[in-house]
Amino acid sequence: MNCKSSRWINSAYEARANHEDHLVDLTKGSCGVRFEEKAQVLGVPAGDMTQKQFHDILALQCPNLQHLSLTVTMPVRRGERVSCSEYLSSSLFSMQSITKLEVSLGVDFNARSSGPVNGMLFHKMIKNLPGLTDLSIKYDYGEIFHNRRFLIISPTLKNLDTTGLSKCVWVSCECPKLERFECNGSAYGNGTRPIFPSSDLDYDYIESFEDSFVRRGDLRVNAGRVAFSGLDVPDNCECVLRGYHRPQNDWVLEANRSARFETS
Repeated sequence: MNCKSSRWINSAYEARANHEDHLVDLTKGSCGVRFEEKAQVLGVPAGDMTQKQFHDILALQCPNLQHLSLTVTMPVRRGERVSCSEYLSSSLFSMQSITKLEVSLGVDFNARSSGPVNGMLFHKMIKNLPGLTDLSIKYDYGEIFHNRRFLIISPTLKNLDTTGLSKCVWVSCECPKLERFECNGSAYGNGTRPIFPSSDLDYDYIESFEDSFVRRGDLRVNAGRVAFSGLDVPDNCECVLRGYHRPQNDWVLEANRSARFETS
């Protein structure tokens, strides 16, 4: 990331100089003080900085941050594992003030491959966020994480949205306070799959159909009524499968059950 092109330092310096406590407007610049001097006052590099350095600065300059939406780029190198600690900011991902987090997982296209994936990646992002209640995770490049499973463990999480994951990218959850789980329920699907005791039972849970032939709509059911693969959540947790497609393809159900779960 190039600080000079982002205007972040200009805006942060101006806000500090004016003793402003509100949000920093990243669209505004400033003049009168050399860029290098502003960076020195803020204690940040004046040149290029890594993703982790920028997140460290964000945590330092925004100590009361509550809602955070960001993309975290993780290279996937062929034949070797990538350490999350190299790319995740411990200061940002341990802020007590953060209650809502939206994470898009990016890919370094210069290093992408189908190599090993850390299934604990999202867990490592949230495990030290003591106030987190809402989490949304997204990932668009299914050819790398296809039929992989991520672990989500949180004692505080109440809402989890995985609809932004690629098809056949699954999660396992240990969330004792979860109130709502949302995923994509299409013919390919993501997140999780329901395990019905009979092939016809799922008709009873369909809220609405887009058409009578495809039998597709939003499936809404509490976790205590139907088993959901990989979910360790309260029985009253509402599970919503968007655009649910019935009947499910057998290969999708099998993909969910046999997804690779890499935890190291």
